[in-house]
Amino acid sequence: YSGDTKEWLVVGLTQRTYRRAWLNLPTVMKQCNTKLNGRRVIFIEVNVEDTSSPYEQLILHRSLDVMIGVHGAQLTQAVVLPPHAHVLEILPWVPSYIRGNWVTRRDAPTPLGVIYHNTDLNHAGYSLDRTSTDLCVGVGEVGSE
Repeated sequence: YSGDTKEWLVVGLTQRTYRRAWLNLPTVMKQCNTKLNGRRVIFIEVNVEDTSSPYEQLILHRSLDVMIGVHGAQLTQAVVLPPHAHVLEILPWVPSYIRGNWVTRRDAPTPLGVIYHNTDLNHAGYSLDRTSTDLCVGVGEVGSE
């Protein structure tokens, strides 16, 4: 490639080895890269557990235009993204009686979104519903056995 790398949009999909792992991440990355092939968008995995130093983590995050991930600690490093980058926080479905309803509210930042509140980052939360968790489909719903 001999063009300007600024012509490309780099989207980092965050991953963790333990808790809140994105189970189908390889499939999602392949589909995204296939569907957006030729549009100068590339999706990469961002897993700080696979880096060798804080410096490598900084370079990785500073190369991103967009960071997408499941709510959790891996998104805190978005504070080092370039100015005006975008952060999409995927909010897992959680019954309100377990952790409250903050994952479904739109009138206040998420607990993680507070970190980005006075920055130039563009943050949005996307709430998943019950169907995103196979083990919870039908559990606790009106009319379920």
